[in-house]
Amino acid sequence: MASNRPWLIVIEIIASSPTLTSINLSANRGTLPIGIWDAIMNSPKVKTLSLARINIKDVRQAKRFYKVCTLLEKLELDNCIDIYYPFFTHDMHVLPECFPSLQEIKFFNTSGYDARNYFRLLELCPELKSLYWHGDIFSLFDFCDGMVAESTFSKLDSLEVRGCSLSHLDLYEFPKKLKNPLKKLAVPRSQFDWFIIENLEERHLQSLQELDISQCTRATSKDFIELLRTCPALTVFKAGILLASDINQDETWLCAKHLTVLHIFIQVDEEDPKTSSRRVFSCLAKLTSLQELDLRASRIEVEYQTQIASPLQLRLDHGLAQLSTLWYLKRLYFNEKEGQDMTMEEGKWIKEHWRMLQVFQGRPSQTPRVATQIRKLFREANARYHRRQPRK
Repeated sequence: MASNRPWLIVIEIIASSPTLTSINLSANRGTLPIGIWDAIMNSPKVKTLSLARINIKDVRQAKRFYKVCTLLEKLELDNCIDIYYPFFTHDMHVLPECFPSLQEIKFFNTSGYDARNYFRLLELCPELKSLYWHGDIFSLFDFCDGMVAESTFSKLDSLEVRGCSLSHLDLYEFPKKLKNPLKKLAVPRSQFDWFIIENLEERHLQSLQELDISQCTRATSKDFIELLRTCPALTVFKAGILLASDINQDETWLCAKHLTVLHIFIQVDEEDPKTSSRRVFSCLAKLTSLQELDLRASRIEVEYQTQIASPLQLRLDHGLAQLSTLWYLKRLYFNEKEGQDMTMEEGKWIKEHWRMLQVFQGRPSQTPRVATQIRKLFREANARYHRRQPRK
């Protein structure tokens, strides 16, 4: 009885929380008690459920699990190989006709598992709008070409795939199969050729709001800038290397003033790096809606760097002060490089002008005393910011 007591407490919490909308059981492993599923089914406002490494091999539990899924709008499964999938047995009676309200599904760490189980789940989600997949995956092209019912992706407009070995054919053909134009396309940690993006249909380019192509190969700086022009709805853009000369040469890409998140790696490839940096900052200062600015690159391939290029220098006297127009900036990341240590003066300037800044990452200083002072400065600023926020 003692071993069941923690679960009894969890069941009691769920049962006594009529306003509960999200449940995360991903810290628990193994078999969940029947009472957990009954408690969730009796909480009609629960719309999000997260599970990890759970064991649902019993038919009784499976029936309850799938019934819970009929109430959800969002489901997250991490390493859930031991869920009772009846698709290749004679126990299809444990499944409901469909999961009518499921709009978002996330599959984590699927490597080594039979992907057909997950695909069959997707077939039962007529309202699916967002799919996140982390791990090995069958060919998306084959997936849409008869392996799964055509209606599976009738409403999908958000696709994020991580850590997969995607073929060029997958990414080239898959968007063409979608009935709805994409609002989000993210393929981080998956290298693919630029021609995939170059050949996206116009309907996708016009509707894209979030785009992460930071590992796209064979793309030039001019390609990324042109993409900003052709995607008018973008609010999140994560790309690779942009050359300062391209940014400064043609400012028409600044039509993307509604960008709230920008992740790029700027290389100064001109003879006068200080002047070039100032001009780049002058351009970035016009993106007044930015809340997150990352001037690093998640991974920079040496072969795509120019011979004379160097990273953008984040210095007050090199143009940083021009970014004081970014009132809403909450997160700032810059490259940690020798010779670009932050001074106390710059730390105070950042604290004074970016009142909403919550995250600042970079090399504060190589001098331990100065580095400690700057970190303390930002901790105090962050604490004051959070104290000013209204309680929810």
